[in-house]
Amino acid sequence: MPLPNEILLYIFELGALEDIKGLSHLPVFPQTVSHVCRLWREISLASPTLWTLFHPLLPPNLTSRAKPTLLDFVIRPRQILVEHEPPDIPTFGRQLIRACSLRHILESSMDEEDLELMQMLYPAPHLTTLLIRSSPGRMEPIILPDQLFAGHHPRLSEISIYYCGTSWTMWTTSLLSNLRVLELVGIPSEYQIAIPVFLSVLRACPQLQVLHLDNSGPLGSEQHQPAEPIVLPALHSFRWVNPSDFSTTRTFLRGIVAHSTVRIRLCSAISDEVEALMHEGEEHSSGGAITLLEAAPPRPRALALTCRHKMYTYIEDYHVLEYDTDMADHVSVLFPRNFYEGDRRLLFSNLANRWSFGVQSITLTGILGDDPDHFVHFFHALPNITMVSLDYCQCDDGLIDALTDQSWGHRVEDISFRYSGITSETILDLARSRTASSENPDHTSSIPLRRLSFNQCMYILDETLESLRALVPEVIELWPDSDHHPTAQHLITIAVRDKAYVGLTTP
Repeated sequence: MPLPNEILLYIFELGALEDIKGLSHLPVFPQTVSHVCRLWREISLASPTLWTLFHPLLPPNLTSRAKPTLLDFVIRPRQILVEHEPPDIPTFGRQLIRACSLRHILESSMDEEDLELMQMLYPAPHLTTLLIRSSPGRMEPIILPDQLFAGHHPRLSEISIYYCGTSWTMWTTSLLSNLRVLELVGIPSEYQIAIPVFLSVLRACPQLQVLHLDNSGPLGSEQHQPAEPIVLPALHSFRWVNPSDFSTTRTFLRGIVAHSTVRIRLCSAISDEVEALMHEGEEHSSGGAITLLEAAPPRPRALALTCRHKMYTYIEDYHVLEYDTDMADHVSVLFPRNFYEGDRRLLFSNLANRWSFGVQSITLTGILGDDPDHFVHFFHALPNITMVSLDYCQCDDGLIDALTDQSWGHRVEDISFRYSGITSETILDLARSRTASSENPDHTSSIPLRRLSFNQCMYILDETLESLRALVPEVIELWPDSDHHPTAQHLITIAVRDKAYVGLTTP
């Protein structure tokens, strides 16, 4: 039974929206579905909402199909000017009167014609969404005009700016009063402003619902004096990636008051002191409105420690706290490769002092082979840990050897290994020691293992798994391709590539 036309149209509209958000130059999806069969072609050609994607050089037979609807502009000035004769700029600019959304993708260099083609000097009475994206790391950041769309943009509610300099004089009351989404990513430091000034900008956005700031300021002062708080009653999502010191984070989060249900996502540099988001004894505000600082304190039950900064290359020299209030009991701490021994000791000591009794599970990722002693001391300071995950680590054997010690009455009962070089002998020794310890009345504080999981662990053979299942209730092995499960005859090949394997880090 064929799908009703309404359902097909809904699916097609999702594909057309992907064209727009994916910054396509042509309405690729509507063109594709129109060539599948007669029914799909009829639906496609009869549905103006599938053909709203627009740029100045689209053939008239495509743009005419969207006549009854507003348009979604996707503009790449450099590509248009390189590949074609410059279009009629004024005529194109006047087309903005039909724009519903405008996405500008600015390439590595900009000429006067490019800036002219940006065409944000014409009225855009129906525009709701504006996205401007430049290239990261440009020598000369692109500066946006002081006044957008001749000051006539009454419906503009969503602004996203990536890697562009902004003249803060453009952030007028008329631009901000209807704003619901503000996303700033990679704003050059010379165009970032101080916290009090930025808060005054936000004060003009009473309807703001989403505020995402990624390496874009605002800047704190040396004194980090508290700024007068502003109230954003509609704010429900706040994201903050801050490569600066933690004092700036505290000052800024203290300056915004929102509803207590606001979602907060932080990726903030911290020092070895592992600063608290709230000081001891700091009171929460009464009622449903609280500062973002009051809404943010993590109380983790699950702690992840990663020896790498993932995508955050511009804060690679700092310890970084990652936290999302939608997962209030999960906290990640990332630290750099150039991690001095004194830094390790101080960081782990302060982490343990702050969260010692709450943490019940811990995940280690990318930990080097010379680190196990520090983590053994850290584990000793976290008495309630029951789950341990080791991903891409080189310290597995050292940690498991320590957990095997029957004099340590830890509560770890669930251990997972991923891309691990853990040996059969080491993990069998642990399982046997936990079984023996639980049966020994002199070691009543120890408990047996409940679960072991191995994901692509080369030294864990079928014989190992069989022995472990006699000692541990649940033993799981995961391989993406069962044909590549290692057996004894594979060990010669494995040994040859062993050095490369244990050097793996998080992809």
